Formats: sequence, C-alpha cells, structure tokens
Amino acid sequence: MFAFREFRRRVCVAGDEARIADGADAAGVGLVEGRKAGLLIGQVRLCEELLACAPRAEAELTAMSLDGLRQLADRLRTELRQRRPTDSPE
Repeated sequence: MFAFREFRRRVCVAGDEARIADGADAAGVGLVEGRKAGLLIGQVRLCEELLACAPRAEAELTAMSLDGLRQLADRLRTELRQRRPTDSPE
C-alpha cells in the first residue's frame, strides 16, 4: 500500500511540475487575469470618483474583457489629466 501512495504522489508532483513548466496551469492563468482585471477595475473606480461621475455597475465591469477594461481606464485617465489645472499655485 505504501508503494502505491508514494508512486501516486510522485506522479502528481511530476504532473504539477510539467504543467508549471509548460505554462498550462489554468488556475494560475485565471488568477493572474483576475488580478489584472481587479487592478483595472480599481483604477476605473478611482477615476470615476475623482471625476465625480456615476460609477458603472459592477456587473458591467466584471463582464468586460481585459482589453475593454484597459481601454476604459486609459480613457478615464486621459479625461482626468485634461481636467487637471495646468498651473498650480505655489
């Protein structure tokens, strides 16, 4: 029984190492994409707050692709820069 458990453990470890080496770890990819999306949604939320706009619905933002979120965040940052005063009182 012990030999079978050890064999199974080694197969699992070898499989995990192979998936990591191939970059095919779907859970890891999903985690990275989720973090990127969360970061972009945070940027969108901050820009909306600074611009005093109505916040978009959470469902709308979570349904967007990473590219869509990136474009939205870029557009809001550009709008924020354009509203910033050019001369600061010092």
